[in-house]
Amino acid sequence: MFRYLIALFLILVTDFSFGQIVLTQTHNDATIGLDRKAWNGLGNTSIHSDGYAHDFTLPLRTNPCEQITGITVEVNYTGYTNNNACPHYVTYYNQFYGCTTYAGGATCLPATNLIAEPNYPPNTNPPPFVYGNPLGSPLNSNIVPDFGDNLSFDIVPVSDPGCNPVTNGHISHQYTITVTVTISNTSPTSPTFTQVPAICSGDTLSALPTTSNNSITGTWSPALDNTATTTYTFTPDAGQCASTQTMTITVNPPVTPTFTQVPAICSGDTLSALPTTSNNSITGTWSPALDNTATTTYTFTPDAGQCASTQTMTITVNPSVTPTFTQISAICAGDTLSALPTTSNNSITGTWSPALDNTTTTTYTFTPDAGQCASTQTMTVTVNPSVTPTFTQVSAICNGDTLSALPTISNNSITGTWSPALDNTATTTYTFTPDAGQCASSQTMTITVNPTVTPTFTQVSAICAGDTLSALPTTSNNSITGTWSPALDNTATTTYTFTPDAGQCASTQTMTITVNPSVTPTFTQVSAICSGDTLSALPTTSNNSITGTWSPALDNTATTTYTFTPDAGQCASTQTMTITVNPSVTPAFTQISAICSGDTLSALPTTSNNSITGRWSPALDNTATTTYTFTPDAGQCASTQTMTIAVNASATPTFTQVPAICSGDTLSVLPTTSNNGVTGIWSPALNNTMTTIYTFTPDAGFCPSPVTMTIEVNENPSFSLLDEYFLCLNNSGNVVVPLTIDTGLSVNTYSFSWQLNGNVIMGANQASFMPVQGGNYGVIVQNIVTMCESSMLTVVTELSEPEFEAEVITADFSENQTIQVTTMSSGDFEYQLDDGPWQDEPVFNNVSAGEHLVTVRDKAGCIASSKTVIVINYPKFFTPNDDGYNDRWNISSIGNQANARINIFNRYGKLLKQFNPSSEGWSGLYNGRLMPMDDYWFTVDYNDANTGERKTFKAHFALKR
Repeated sequence: MFRYLIALFLILVTDFSFGQIVLTQTHNDATIGLDRKAWNGLGNTSIHSDGYAHDFTLPLRTNPCEQITGITVEVNYTGYTNNNACPHYVTYYNQFYGCTTYAGGATCLPATNLIAEPNYPPNTNPPPFVYGNPLGSPLNSNIVPDFGDNLSFDIVPVSDPGCNPVTNGHISHQYTITVTVTISNTSPTSPTFTQVPAICSGDTLSALPTTSNNSITGTWSPALDNTATTTYTFTPDAGQCASTQTMTITVNPPVTPTFTQVPAICSGDTLSALPTTSNNSITGTWSPALDNTATTTYTFTPDAGQCASTQTMTITVNPSVTPTFTQISAICAGDTLSALPTTSNNSITGTWSPALDNTTTTTYTFTPDAGQCASTQTMTVTVNPSVTPTFTQVSAICNGDTLSALPTISNNSITGTWSPALDNTATTTYTFTPDAGQCASSQTMTITVNPTVTPTFTQVSAICAGDTLSALPTTSNNSITGTWSPALDNTATTTYTFTPDAGQCASTQTMTITVNPSVTPTFTQVSAICSGDTLSALPTTSNNSITGTWSPALDNTATTTYTFTPDAGQCASTQTMTITVNPSVTPAFTQISAICSGDTLSALPTTSNNSITGRWSPALDNTATTTYTFTPDAGQCASTQTMTIAVNASATPTFTQVPAICSGDTLSVLPTTSNNGVTGIWSPALNNTMTTIYTFTPDAGFCPSPVTMTIEVNENPSFSLLDEYFLCLNNSGNVVVPLTIDTGLSVNTYSFSWQLNGNVIMGANQASFMPVQGGNYGVIVQNIVTMCESSMLTVVTELSEPEFEAEVITADFSENQTIQVTTMSSGDFEYQLDDGPWQDEPVFNNVSAGEHLVTVRDKAGCIASSKTVIVINYPKFFTPNDDGYNDRWNISSIGNQANARINIFNRYGKLLKQFNPSSEGWSGLYNGRLMPMDDYWFTVDYNDANTGERKTFKAHFALKR
C-alpha cells in the first residue's frame, strides 16, 4: 500500500478580476495503482476502474446574476514509485468526456498519464472546461448556464499511447489538482408573457402561467379576480437573475338577456322554436333541445363576446291523460249492448265510435273532447256467436223397451236439460234447453216408439208334387223381415213358421202349403219350318185334356224348345216340344255413334256388312233418339234388322257451390256427376292453399260444354316470431330491458290469445306481449272476419348480469402483459378491453400499463358488467421538451400505493431523483438543469398487485428530445 500527498487548488476569478484561492487537501492511504501486463493505448486500460475521486464545494454565491463562465483543471504528476527509473513530467487532457486524445510528452516505460474527468455525463451545453496547465492557456469567454455548486473529478491513470508495454509490477503515483473558476455578472432578464384578453365579469379566469415565455419561474399577486379589472405583478423565484413584470386584465360587466314567457302547452302539442335574439338584442342559443312531452327548463347561452349572462325559461307541458273505463263484459250475439259511458272513470268527456254492434266483436275508440290534454282510448267488446248443440240421434225402440236418459252435455260440449220426461210407450219430441252463459240455442230430438206388428203374407196356392215351390218371401206384406222354417218341400203338404228379424216389434206367423200329385200332358209334334215362315200357335189343351200355356213365345227364326206349363189346379207336370227352324240370314250393320241434337246425321247404308240389300224406315231424324228398321229386299231369306241412333239433348252441368275454406283446411273431392246427371272430370288438382278456378269437362257422349267453379281459400294470418328471445334481468331478478314479442298484426283485423307453457295468459289479447319471465310462449291469431287462424311458438330465455373476475396473469413489468377473464355465469359471452372491439376470447395480450376497464356481456347484447384492472409497467422512454406529450417519466399504474418509491440514477449510479408514483414524476431535471439524452436506470419498491408481496424492480429507460 502506498500513500500519496495530494494538493487541491481552487482559483476563483470574479468579474474578470483575477484572484486565487488555493486549497490544499491531503488524502492518506490513497492508492492509484495498475497491475496490468499491457498498457499500450486506452483500449487496454479501464478508465474508471482504479481512479480516486476528489470532491469540493464552490464558495456560496448570493447574487443569482453571477454565473460560472469557465473552469480550468490542471493535474500535476509529482512522482511515482517503480523498480524502473523514469523522469517526472506534467500531463493534461484537452477534450471532453468520451474522447481518447491525449497531449503531453512521451516517456519511457512504465510512464502513465493522470487525467481529471468530470463525474457527470455531457449535455447539450456543457461548461467550457479547459484541462491541463493553466499558465498561458486562454479562458473560454462563452457565457453558459450555471451547473451547480459542486465539482467532482476522478483521477484516472491511463497509459501513454507512445509507451512500450511494461512486464510486471505495481506502480504508485503522486499528483496535485489546481482548479480555476471564472465568474461574471449578467443583467437581469425581464420576464415576458402573452397578454390575457379581456373577459366578462364572472367568466372563468385561468391561472396565470408561473413560467414566463422566456422560462422565468415565479408567482403572481394579488389573487385573480374575475369581477373587476386588475393589475397583477409577477415576482420571479429566487436565484434566476430576473426582474418583476406586470399585466392588467380587463373585466367587462355582464348584461342579462330578457325574453317573453312561452305559455303552457299540452304534451305533444307543437312547440315553436325559442328566439335566438333576446328582447334586449342579446344573441345566443338555447339548450337542451325543445321537448313537447315534459315540463323543461331551457338555458339561453349568449354568443361569445357580448358579456351577457345566461338566462333560463321554464315551459310547462301539461301531461296527456289517458281516459280509463270499466271493461264491458262479453255478450252473446244479439244480446242487449248498453251505450258506452261518455265520461271516463277519471272524468274525461268525449265520444265513442263506431256505432254499437251487438252481432260481432268490435273495437270502439273514445275521442276526448277538446281542451282536456287527454289521449284517445280503445275498448274491445267481445260478442260471442250463438252455438247450436248437437246430439247423436237415439234409435227407434219398440213399445215398452228401456229408454236410456238423454245426455246433459251435447257432442259440442253445451250443457243443459231435456223436457218433457222420457216416455217408452209413444213417439215423443224432446227439447234441450242450454244452461245460462253459453251463447247456445235450444235443440230438439224425436224418439220413435214402434207398436208390436203381426206379419201378413199372401197364401201360397196348392201345388202338384214335384212342382217348383218358390222361396217364401222374407218380407211380409206389411214390411216385416224375417226367416221361414223348416226348408221348403215340394213333395208333401207342410206348415212353415215365419220368425221376424230382431228390432221390428213383430210377432211370429205360420203358413201351410198343400202339395197334390201330378199328370203328364201329351201333344202332336209340330213339323219343322224355315226361318221366317208362319208358325201356327201351339194348342193350349193337351191331347189328354190338360190346359195350359206354352213358353217361350213362338219363334219362327230359330229352332226352339217350347215348354207347356199346365194351368194351376190340374196337378199336371210340364211338357216340352222342340220345333226345328232352319236359319235365315240377319243383316249386320256398324252401329252409328250417338250424336248431339242438331248434328249432321249421314244416310244409313242400304247394303248390310254381310251383303243383304234393303231399305230403312222411318226417315232420319237428328233431333231425337230413333230406332230405324231395315227391311231386306224379297228373295234373300233374310230377316229385318233394327238400329237405334242416340241423339243427346244439350244441357249445362249444374253443381252446388263449395263454400270458402281457410288455407290448409281439408277440401273434399268435387263430384264427378253434376246435379243434372252429367258425368265428367275436374281440373286442375284441388289446392287448399289458394283461391282456384276449377273446370268441369263432361265425359265423351255428353253434349254439354265445360263449366267452372271458383273455390275461395282465405289466407291464414301470416306473421313471424323469433325462435328465441332474451329477457334481460338484473341479479335481483328484475327486468332491466323490457322485451316485446310482436306479431306485427292489427287488433282491428285479428284476435289474439297468448299462452305461457301451454296455459292461456288471462287478458293477453293484444298483437304484442311483454313477458316478465322466461318460458315457452305461444300465440293463436284468428282473423275476426274469415275465422282463419294461425299459431306460433317461441322461447324466452332469461339472461342475468354476468359475474366474472379479471386479473393480470403475467408478472409485473413483463414485456407482454396479459389479462385473463374468468366468468362464473353460464352463457355465451364476449369481452372488451377499454373502448376496443368485442372479442370471443377471454384473454387480452400486450396490454399497456395503467388502469383498464374490462367489460363482459352476453352475445345477445343484454347486460354488460365491467371491472377495473391495473397493469403495472413502466414507460420505455420520455421526451421532456414541454410539448405536452411524454414530458414526465413516472409509473402511474402504482400511483395508488402510498408506500411505493422510485429512484432514478444516471449510468454511473448517481442518484438523480426520488419520488412516489402518485406525484407528477421526473421532468428530466437535476439541480435545476436539463439532463442529456441517454439511458437512465431506476429502481421501484412496490407491493405486488396480486399477492401483496413487497418487491423491488430494476430497469432502464431512455430520455429523448
